[in-house]
Amino acid sequence: MKANFKVNRDRIKTISMIHEQLYKEKERRRIATELHGSIGQNLSLAIIKCEELKSKIPSEDSLTVIEYICDMLEQSLENTRLLALEISPPVLYEIGLEAAVSWLLEQFKDKHGLQYIFEDDKKQKSLDNNILVWGAWEAACTLNPGMVKEHE
Repeated sequence: MKANFKVNRDRIKTISMIHEQLYKEKERRRIATELHGSIGQNLSLAIIKCEELKSKIPSEDSLTVIEYICDMLEQSLENTRLLALEISPPVLYEIGLEAAVSWLLEQFKDKHGLQYIFEDDKKQKSLDNNILVWGAWEAACTLNPGMVKEHE
Protein backbone atom coordinates (compact mmCIF):
# COMPACT_ATOMS: atom_id res chain seq x y z
CA MET A 1 0.00 0.00 0.00
CA LYS A 2 2.86 2.39 0.82
CA ALA A 3 4.48 1.59 -2.52
CA ASN A 4 1.25 2.46 -4.40
CA PHE A 5 0.97 5.69 -2.44
CA LYS A 6 4.55 6.65 -3.35
CA VAL A 7 3.98 5.76 -7.04
CA ASN A 8 0.76 7.82 -7.12
CA ARG A 9 2.46 10.73 -5.34
CA ASP A 10 5.33 10.63 -7.85
CA ARG A 11 2.89 10.55 -10.78
CA ILE A 12 0.97 13.52 -9.39
CA LYS A 13 4.23 15.38 -8.88
CA THR A 14 5.33 14.62 -12.46
CA ILE A 15 1.98 15.66 -13.92
CA SER A 16 2.08 18.85 -11.86
CA MET A 17 5.59 19.67 -13.13
CA ILE A 18 4.48 19.05 -16.73
CA HIS A 19 1.47 21.33 -16.33
CA GLU A 20 3.65 24.00 -14.74
CA GLN A 21 6.14 23.85 -17.63
CA LEU A 22 3.34 24.03 -20.20
CA TYR A 23 1.80 27.01 -18.39
CA LYS A 24 5.16 28.78 -18.22
CA GLU A 25 5.76 28.27 -21.94
CA LYS A 26 2.25 29.47 -22.78
CA GLU A 27 2.88 32.62 -20.71
CA ARG A 28 6.30 33.15 -22.32
CA ARG A 29 4.70 32.88 -25.74
CA ARG A 30 2.00 35.39 -24.75
CA ILE A 31 4.63 37.85 -23.49
CA ALA A 32 6.79 37.38 -26.60
CA THR A 33 3.77 37.96 -28.83
CA GLU A 34 2.91 41.12 -26.90
CA LEU A 35 6.49 42.37 -27.13
CA HIS A 36 6.69 41.72 -30.83
CA GLY A 37 3.15 42.85 -31.53
CA SER A 38 2.03 45.96 -29.74
CA ILE A 39 5.37 47.26 -28.47
CA GLY A 40 7.10 46.49 -31.76
CA GLN A 41 4.30 48.18 -33.72
CA ASN A 42 4.38 51.25 -31.48
CA LEU A 43 8.13 51.56 -31.87
CA SER A 44 7.85 51.13 -35.65
CA LEU A 45 5.23 53.88 -35.82
CA ALA A 46 7.37 56.14 -33.61
CA ILE A 47 10.32 55.60 -35.98
CA ILE A 48 8.18 56.54 -38.98
CA LYS A 49 6.94 59.70 -37.24
CA CYS A 50 10.49 60.53 -36.16
CA GLU A 51 11.69 60.24 -39.76
CA GLU A 52 8.84 62.53 -40.88
CA LEU A 53 9.84 65.03 -38.23
CA LYS A 54 13.47 65.06 -39.42
CA SER A 55 12.41 66.47 -42.78
CA LYS A 56 10.53 69.33 -41.09
CA ILE A 57 13.24 70.52 -38.69
CA PRO A 58 15.23 73.50 -40.00
CA SER A 59 17.74 73.74 -37.16
CA GLU A 60 20.88 71.58 -37.39
CA ASP A 61 21.02 71.19 -33.59
CA SER A 62 17.40 70.04 -33.44
CA LEU A 63 18.00 67.67 -36.35
CA THR A 64 20.88 66.06 -34.45
CA VAL A 65 18.62 65.47 -31.45
CA ILE A 66 15.87 64.02 -33.66
CA GLU A 67 18.36 61.70 -35.38
CA TYR A 68 19.56 60.53 -31.97
CA ILE A 69 15.96 59.82 -30.91
CA CYS A 70 15.34 57.90 -34.15
CA ASP A 71 18.47 55.82 -33.56
CA MET A 72 17.37 55.03 -29.99
CA LEU A 73 13.91 54.00 -31.22
CA GLU A 74 15.44 51.73 -33.87
CA GLN A 75 17.74 50.15 -31.28
CA SER A 76 14.79 49.66 -28.92
CA LEU A 77 12.81 47.99 -31.70
CA GLU A 78 15.69 45.63 -32.46
CA ASN A 79 16.16 44.84 -28.76
CA THR A 80 12.43 44.14 -28.42
CA ARG A 81 12.51 41.74 -31.36
CA LEU A 82 15.55 39.93 -29.97
CA LEU A 83 13.98 39.69 -26.52
CA ALA A 84 10.76 38.29 -27.99
CA LEU A 85 12.82 35.66 -29.85
CA GLU A 86 14.74 34.74 -26.71
CA ILE A 87 11.61 34.44 -24.59
CA SER A 88 9.73 32.21 -27.01
CA PRO A 89 11.26 31.50 -30.40
CA PRO A 90 8.48 31.13 -32.98
CA VAL A 91 10.57 28.47 -34.72
CA LEU A 92 9.37 25.94 -32.09
CA TYR A 93 5.75 26.47 -33.09
CA GLU A 94 6.25 27.09 -36.78
CA ILE A 95 8.82 24.46 -37.75
CA GLY A 96 9.12 22.13 -34.76
CA LEU A 97 11.43 20.96 -32.03
CA GLU A 98 14.34 19.87 -34.20
CA ALA A 99 14.59 23.25 -35.94
CA ALA A 100 14.25 25.03 -32.60
CA VAL A 101 17.03 22.98 -31.01
CA SER A 102 19.23 23.55 -34.06
CA TRP A 103 18.51 27.30 -33.82
CA LEU A 104 19.33 27.34 -30.09
CA LEU A 105 22.58 25.45 -30.71
CA GLU A 106 23.56 28.01 -33.36
CA GLN A 107 22.89 30.81 -30.86
CA PHE A 108 24.92 28.94 -28.25
CA LYS A 109 27.75 28.39 -30.75
CA ASP A 110 27.79 32.07 -31.74
CA LYS A 111 27.78 33.20 -28.11
CA HIS A 112 30.30 30.70 -26.70
CA GLY A 113 32.19 29.41 -29.75
CA LEU A 114 31.35 25.76 -29.02
CA GLN A 115 30.92 23.25 -31.81
CA TYR A 116 28.10 20.72 -31.72
CA ILE A 117 26.60 17.73 -33.51
CA PHE A 118 22.82 17.45 -33.64
CA GLU A 119 21.05 14.48 -35.20
CA ASP A 120 17.31 14.50 -35.87
CA ASP A 121 15.56 11.12 -35.51
CA LYS A 122 12.94 12.31 -38.06
CA LYS A 123 10.07 11.10 -35.84
CA GLN A 124 6.94 13.21 -35.35
CA LYS A 125 6.64 14.75 -31.89
CA SER A 126 3.62 16.28 -30.17
CA LEU A 127 3.65 20.01 -29.43
CA ASP A 128 3.30 19.41 -25.67
CA ASN A 129 6.36 17.13 -25.72
CA ASN A 130 8.20 19.67 -27.87
CA ILE A 131 7.50 22.39 -25.30
CA LEU A 132 8.70 20.23 -22.43
CA VAL A 133 11.87 19.12 -24.20
CA TRP A 134 12.51 22.68 -25.41
CA GLY A 135 12.17 24.07 -21.88
CA ALA A 136 14.60 21.51 -20.50
CA TRP A 137 17.07 22.00 -23.35
CA GLU A 138 16.93 25.79 -23.17
CA ALA A 139 17.44 25.71 -19.42
CA ALA A 140 20.46 23.45 -19.84
CA CYS A 141 22.02 25.75 -22.43
CA THR A 142 21.26 29.11 -20.88
CA LEU A 143 21.24 28.53 -17.15
CA ASN A 144 24.29 26.31 -16.77
CA PRO A 145 27.36 28.53 -16.99
CA GLY A 146 29.50 25.67 -15.71
CA MET A 147 28.72 23.70 -18.85
CA VAL A 148 30.20 26.48 -20.95
CA LYS A 149 33.21 27.11 -18.71
CA GLU A 150 34.19 23.42 -18.81
CA HIS A 151 34.58 23.69 -22.60
CA GLU A 152 36.23 27.11 -22.82
